[in-house]
Amino acid sequence: MKAKPVILVVDDQPENIELLEIYLVPQGYEILKAANGEEALEKLSAHPIDLILLDVMMPGMDGFEVTRRVRQDNTHRLLPIILITVLRESEDRVKGIEAGCDDFIPTPVDRMELLARVRSLLKVKAYNDLMSNYQKELESEVTRRTEELKHALENLQQDITERKRAEEQLRQSEELFRLIAENATDLIAVLDLEGKRIYSSPSYKSILGDPESLRGTDSFQEIHPEDHEKIRRIFLETVRTGIGQRAEYRFLLEESSVRYIESQGSVIRDENGNTNKVVVVSRDVTERKRAEEAIRESEERFRMVFENVFDGISIYSEDPDPLKRRLIECNERYASMAGRSREELLHLGSTLELQIMLEDNANDKRLKSLAGGREYKSSFSWIRPDGKENIVEYVGVPITWRGKSHTIGIDRDITERKRTETAIQEKVAELQRWQDIMLDRQDRTQELKREVNKLCHRAGEIPRYPSQEDGLVDSEAGRPTS
Repeated sequence: MKAKPVILVVDDQPENIELLEIYLVPQGYEILKAANGEEALEKLSAHPIDLILLDVMMPGMDGFEVTRRVRQDNTHRLLPIILITVLRESEDRVKGIEAGCDDFIPTPVDRMELLARVRSLLKVKAYNDLMSNYQKELESEVTRRTEELKHALENLQQDITERKRAEEQLRQSEELFRLIAENATDLIAVLDLEGKRIYSSPSYKSILGDPESLRGTDSFQEIHPEDHEKIRRIFLETVRTGIGQRAEYRFLLEESSVRYIESQGSVIRDENGNTNKVVVVSRDVTERKRAEEAIRESEERFRMVFENVFDGISIYSEDPDPLKRRLIECNERYASMAGRSREELLHLGSTLELQIMLEDNANDKRLKSLAGGREYKSSFSWIRPDGKENIVEYVGVPITWRGKSHTIGIDRDITERKRTETAIQEKVAELQRWQDIMLDRQDRTQELKREVNKLCHRAGEIPRYPSQEDGLVDSEAGRPTS
């Protein structure tokens, strides 16, 4: 690997290339750009490339076809290729692996994952390049020594001298390999053609114990039973073809713990070009696998809540201009309130023309919320295709996501509540009217009773409707009224 690795980024969307360039250039990588498969193959032929970041979904020649064409050139058979894709189905990943890719990165691209995978594959490429150079050196040395031996009969002393010189150079080469292997954090193993360990780097100690005790042991014995057959098949294929392959599998250790391993194989050939040994560079990726699983479970829990709450939930990409505000995600409940499918709403993007705001200052509230970072409340009605009356109460929570302003909305259909409140108000008003009527009637009844009683007093009769007032002495009759 050069002092400044060169990465070829292939994508038909310029903004995607710019994003990857923003992530990679500050890390010391040189970026070459290609907008399609044909241009990528031209750049690869004209420049020394260390790694390819390749978009799958491109017009014309897609990422799978580009990968196949790259692998057809034997000089690029170990060039790391990472496919960037929105495809998550197993068959799509199998298709990419069969085409010859080394890794996948899902979109949207996570910066930390991108840098980790790029570093990992560049390091594997460096090891592959080193082993390839080492192999070439050995082959060259063997060829040279063979020629020297042909002249050994003519000059035995010269033969001995040259032989010692060759042995010293070989010793230095082996010493160089040993220094690299002993100081690498990755697991490096040299296997014979039956898969038995000839050499294990010191880094194996943290997983399998003393590397010296591993000499001569079966390298397949720690592999998980479910992965055993697959890895043995890959190993035999590497021995047969002389082409190393990348694989992921699990170690099942004595304490029943499982470690996830990622490996890249390569071969050492003899003077006849036949596979003589297999070198396997591996990495313990258990923590990465656990992190990926934790992320997956977290996403599943979020999706379960997102899809099953009774309230409508939406995420809008914000803009001061309400016409440029875009819906980027919503749940089915939100779409149901609008009387449309979720896919239709997401395709439309802008929902401004589908809503009637019930408050004149709704947009002012939104802008103040975005500026102050505080939630706001409002209400509106959807213009539904079926004309169904509705009233929605809305709470907007401003957030910043990936450096851009967004709002998470929580919507609740309060149509029935509003109808009930209106009915209660109408009944209370009606009750008040009847109470007023009854009071008026009571006052008139009392007045008529008093008039009858007065007439009874004048006639000298007992009051028809006795009351406290009837206990008084009638001033005209001169006697008590009761």
